[in-house]
Amino acid sequence: MRLNGTVNIERDDNANYVVTYAPIGVDHVGRPRRRFKGWQHLVAFLQGPLHVGAPEVRSALNALFRNGAFCLDGVWLSAGRGRAGARPRPRGAQRRGRR
Repeated sequence: MRLNGTVNIERDDNANYVVTYAPIGVDHVGRPRRRFKGWQHLVAFLQGPLHVGAPEVRSALNALFRNGAFCLDGVWLSAGRGRAGARPRPRGAQRRGRR
């Protein structure tokens, strides 16, 4: 089964990024978050496991630098990937709980 949802991205003052996947019509309690140090690791994750195109990634980065948050609509993941936070973790990504 594939899930359609949104990818929510937030940026802090230290250029750290937090990514969450919110499937439509699915309970959002306990969604796994992925943390990234630096925009390069974020881009690698978006274009790699999530298969987000380059134009959408550029739009996301521009909005993140300007507003600190962005939402990508219409991202499709398998049910297992959506629950697991779109594993595997790309190189350079921080583990949950680490800052």
